[in-house]
Amino acid sequence: MTLSSGKPSNGGGDPGDEAAGDVYISARFARVGGPLTFVGITPAPLGTNTLGVDEEALGLQAPAATYEKLTGTPEDDLDALEADDAATIDADLDGIIDQGRYAFFTLDPGSPSLFPPAIAANDILVATAPAVPGVFLFFPYADGTASIGLLPDDVIDALVLDDNGFAGTGDPDGIWNAGDEILFSLEAGSPSLLGTIANPAMPIGGAFSGGDVFSKAFGPVVPASIGRYASAAELGLVFDDELDAIDLALSTPCFEMDIPDFDLDGVGDPCDNCPQFYNPPDPISGDQLDTDGDGIGDTCDNCPFHYNPDQDPDACSGTGACHNDFGCAELTEAECFMFEGAHWDGEGISCSMLPGVCCIPDGTCTLVPHETECLALGGLFGGHGTQWASLVCDPGACCLPDGTCDDVANVTRCDLLAGDFTEGTNCASPDECPDPEACCLDTGACIDDLVPRDCHIAGGSPQGASTVCATASCPQPDACCLVDGSCIFVTAQQCSAAGGVPQGALCGDVQCIALPGACCFADGSCQQAADGLACAEMGGTSFHGPGTDCGEVTCPVLPPGACCFSNGICTEVASAADCVAIGGLGFQGHGTECATTICPNLCPADLDGSGDVGFSDILVLISAWGPCPPVCPEDLNGNGQVDFADILVVIGVWGPCP
Repeated sequence: MTLSSGKPSNGGGDPGDEAAGDVYISARFARVGGPLTFVGITPAPLGTNTLGVDEEALGLQAPAATYEKLTGTPEDDLDALEADDAATIDADLDGIIDQGRYAFFTLDPGSPSLFPPAIAANDILVATAPAVPGVFLFFPYADGTASIGLLPDDVIDALVLDDNGFAGTGDPDGIWNAGDEILFSLEAGSPSLLGTIANPAMPIGGAFSGGDVFSKAFGPVVPASIGRYASAAELGLVFDDELDAIDLALSTPCFEMDIPDFDLDGVGDPCDNCPQFYNPPDPISGDQLDTDGDGIGDTCDNCPFHYNPDQDPDACSGTGACHNDFGCAELTEAECFMFEGAHWDGEGISCSMLPGVCCIPDGTCTLVPHETECLALGGLFGGHGTQWASLVCDPGACCLPDGTCDDVANVTRCDLLAGDFTEGTNCASPDECPDPEACCLDTGACIDDLVPRDCHIAGGSPQGASTVCATASCPQPDACCLVDGSCIFVTAQQCSAAGGVPQGALCGDVQCIALPGACCFADGSCQQAADGLACAEMGGTSFHGPGTDCGEVTCPVLPPGACCFSNGICTEVASAADCVAIGGLGFQGHGTECATTICPNLCPADLDGSGDVGFSDILVLISAWGPCPPVCPEDLNGNGQVDFADILVVIGVWGPCP
């Protein structure tokens, strides 16, 4: 990630060496059970983001001294960034880009590296390795105006690119050439957001938003043809939202987003060898593990070591000694396979046939064939199949799933028996192992004979000692209407916790209605609106969600902004809705000013600024008849003089301006 100039973590507070061109890496995200999820529920502690690449390693300018950030000295401000390595562009975090890697980025207007050479805020730049601080090794990858087809004052806000190298090579080369494609968003106020009326290269369809994503494939034709990859509405945004960062994941047919993926392991159900169980592809081979090659993945195969495509339950149902360094249990092959590092000695082999370790009171360990030999030595028998090299002699009680208790030598052996271990106790202790009881699940179903620990693991609620499902009253789920109008099938307690209203029926039999919510306006006022679309149609600036109330929401007063007209005239209005109401073509955003906004003149033949082209504009031409100074607005065809050809231009666009 990158941070804007003046932010606290970039020298906006206490002075430091941070700069707006530095790239940071956050360790607060990880892949947990499939989709990308946020790790933890508390904010990341200050200082936990590590410096991935110093801006000088990209060839950019940082403040020359520690305190220059506080004196207003300009520094480069990195706007958008993508590296051709998905993990990092600096694997050893030494601040120098790794050999053979590329970093693609854009700079914010005002960054000193935009002058000279003549680089614009819509140019895409590439830095290549190795980079040496103080040596400018970045160079233009794609000229935003010439090769992408943008206007000079456009600013690229977000960037994703597919650098395929020369056609067919599939290898990034850092050069804008055949086979490459760029996705980007533009900063609010960029002239091209006015659409084809300002930039013929833009898609047909009126004005665009800072939340729209555009695409441009390599092509020599100028002006270039820009496509709209996804609209703000398709991304779930409102028109005034501004997209600052984007990323994109492309996939093969088995990984397409619209293919069902029940277990969320990234492999679509038609291609998944265990569609009901999470088993992502092996990071090295890229395949889902299938040891016996029977088409059933190891995660859900009842015999992972025997070819058994029909999943015959009798194919490997015989038990045998299953042991690791810490203990032994008589399990089937499939059950033994579930324990990492365990070895199955074969069907019919009992644990009593295997020797085990004996912990002697003097601290030494020895292998003995049976527990009687260990007791004769005054020691503690670790169990058949245990190995002295790894045994930790920490005796305790092990509560088994059936509610019985077994004295074992260590916690790992208890885990092998699927028990619950308590160190320093024994089975003689009163109430060491609770009795099994009825367990109510969230689905309304009930399971008998579960100890409380296993009931909680199953996501259920224990019903108390000696209870059975025949007499237990488990809460039944039903339809629950949420504030957004959706319906979920949960218990009444879960429904209330989610802020919903239980319906006592099935979701298919009820009609949930979304609650209205608070809609804020630019002047700080608030009205209730049915939804976000209705809020936007009312001229609102933000919708606070269904179920919110104006009495609980504080709406900020937003400053007015510049509104552009087709003839290049600019006026300041309170909101985007006001701009549309007076015939404006594009609201430039709250806080923008006409003094610093350039509105393109889309109706140059309207010489008197009346809003239409007519006889009064011909009178203006006649008053300026003859050779022009170097430039004059009346020379509509650009031939250096005002003459009859300019009158023909006026007649050709006669009528109201667009």
